Amino acid sequence: MRKTSGTITGEIQLNGFSQERTSFLRCSGYVEQFDVQQAELTVRETVTFCARLRLDASDPAIGNDAGKLRYVDHVLETMELCDIENLQVGSYEEGGLTFEQRKRLAIACELAGSPSVIFLDEPTSGLDSRGALVVMRAMRRIADSGRTVCATIHQPSAAVFEMFDDLLLLKRGGNVVFFGELGEGSSKLVQYFESRGADPIEYGENPAAWMLRCLAKDRSEAEEVDWAEVYKMSDNYAALGEQIETIKESADESKTITFDSTFAATYRERARLMNQRILTVYKRSPAYNLTRLMIAVFYAFLIGSVFIRSRKGRDHVWLENEVDGVVSILRRCMVRG
Repeated sequence: MRKTSGTITGEIQLNGFSQERTSFLRCSGYVEQFDVQQAELTVRETVTFCARLRLDASDPAIGNDAGKLRYVDHVLETMELCDIENLQVGSYEEGGLTFEQRKRLAIACELAGSPSVIFLDEPTSGLDSRGALVVMRAMRRIADSGRTVCATIHQPSAAVFEMFDDLLLLKRGGNVVFFGELGEGSSKLVQYFESRGADPIEYGENPAAWMLRCLAKDRSEAEEVDWAEVYKMSDNYAALGEQIETIKESADESKTITFDSTFAATYRERARLMNQRILTVYKRSPAYNLTRLMIAVFYAFLIGSVFIRSRKGRDHVWLENEVDGVVSILRRCMVRG
């Protein structure tokens, strides 16, 4: 976590059951804002590596390695990466995948672990309108497959905003301002704010921009609206509390998510996959390997040269000791003679 200040409290629950750290990490995925993929690997190799590490072979739906590869095909198709699956990721300096393709690849890597919940940090930031729609279309397909997708987003377009089912709106300080379904055409969101004194939305206006304008606007000249307190007094807040309590009381033991081990793959399998990955990266980095070889040779000569003078010095000292010994013996013989 990047948040290092303050106090974090609360409890993580899935399907009404508390989650311990190992189970939550195994059943969830997190997509960072910026990609961290290996430039020398292809798209398919990157997703396959994640799938072999994170998919449990004991799962009947997965089975052996062939089942993992079939799931990789499904992930590539879902994220619309089949046409570039054999391209190397590359880098921004030397060329490779576009920023939007890297976003989809990062999501595919997390989806390869078959998580129940996927968290995304600003998946559309830095993308143009077309790229944002492509990423959102892929996220929509993931949600339609039965997985929960949670994403943070800033200033989305109207088309992107309409593709979300629910909205958790926070104001400065982390206080909840609104939580619930958006409705068709964001009708439920608009009805909530307008019924509590917000200015009516204009025809064709982006609901995302309109709601932010409502939060920044005063209800009157002298008093600013505390939308967090308004939400706590609303029927939406009360209904949400009742829904949470109902889920806790009617929790089904069969829906408990638990894992016996921290990792899906064995230690030997993880070591084999890592060594294979490193060898592939080195094999496709001739310039890097040549540089390392030249540096190794340079350091070898440098370190060897340190001992050249020392070796000569030892030989010189040994020779002087031998000469002194011979002279001493000759002197003794002359005295006796």
